[in-house]
Amino acid sequence: GSHVEHRGPHFVVDGVSVGPRSPQGDRPPMWFAARADSRKPVRRAARYDGVFPIEMDEERHARLLDIVIEERGSLDGFDIAVRTDPGVMPPAYTHDSATWAIHAWPDVVDPEQVLETVVLGPPD
Repeated sequence: GSHVEHRGPHFVVDGVSVGPRSPQGDRPPMWFAARADSRKPVRRAARYDGVFPIEMDEERHARLLDIVIEERGSLDGFDIAVRTDPGVMPPAYTHDSATWAIHAWPDVVDPEQVLETVVLGPPD
């Protein structure tokens, strides 16, 4: 969103404008991990941009959504990132609320497997 001029020891940037501006202003989106069994972390997450629910089941997920809605008034503009294994759909109870699915890759992964998962997209 602003014009950049930079001359440093490693690179030079002359007359570059970066855009569009982030809806959060001058910071990246902030998501917080939280368990629905503990209201305080969920309420904290609700004051920012999103939540990464951990140790979820259908009942806990519903409770987490209730807390976020209670704090914000709605889920509008709020991200809910759910964990899933590569090539596996997130649990059905998250389909109406999740805005992101984050693949839980093992520590050592074959880059070809990652590319194949991305190219194939979500399972049917």
